[in-house]
Amino acid sequence: MSEELPSIGQPLLPNETKETNIEIPGDRNKVVLHADEVKNTIQVVVNSSRGRRHGARKKLYTMNTSYYNLFVVEGEEYEEDEGTFQIATDLALTESITEELKRKYARLDESAIEDIKTFPTIFTNKNHHFGYTDNDHYACYGVVTGVERDGHHIIISYHILGDLKQQDLINMAEDLGILKASEYNELNDPHWTIKEFNLIAAMKKTGVELVTIT
Repeated sequence: MSEELPSIGQPLLPNETKETNIEIPGDRNKVVLHADEVKNTIQVVVNSSRGRRHGARKKLYTMNTSYYNLFVVEGEEYEEDEGTFQIATDLALTESITEELKRKYARLDESAIEDIKTFPTIFTNKNHHFGYTDNDHYACYGVVTGVERDGHHIIISYHILGDLKQQDLINMAEDLGILKASEYNELNDPHWTIKEFNLIAAMKKTGVELVTIT
């Protein structure tokens, strides 16, 4: 993965609270998405790299940055920009989540799903070790595009926007609301949770730039 990032003319996210449209060119370019103290709703327009297969098309995603989804799914590599995976219902919004958020979202009714689809999302698999992971272990950043019940599983559709080092997330655990002890953290266990933390602002605070790949 190249560390060289292209220059962009101005910050993509303004300081003032208002709806913002962000258009990102396609074909898997890397763009640094600057995030100052953001508490507003942002809109991201993505020229899908899948266009070379299905014809170019734009996707508009509205993000509520006050929350984020966290998926830890064993064995899932998220190799495609867009795809689906399954998570067991007993691992979905049942642990590492506040009672208030559980009551609001665990029922997965239409209103809850529409909210969930607006949250920035971290998709990853389990740490490679107890309490930490390897330097080349990457999580993904993106959005949930669909949620469907299927018996004892829930099918999640996703769109990946970028990659993040998983160890960086572990180092940022307090700012991200990730449970952590000396030889354990939340990324050791498969589950899906929702955190009431501003993922983008937390990453900026710790010096981690949000890289989007489209």
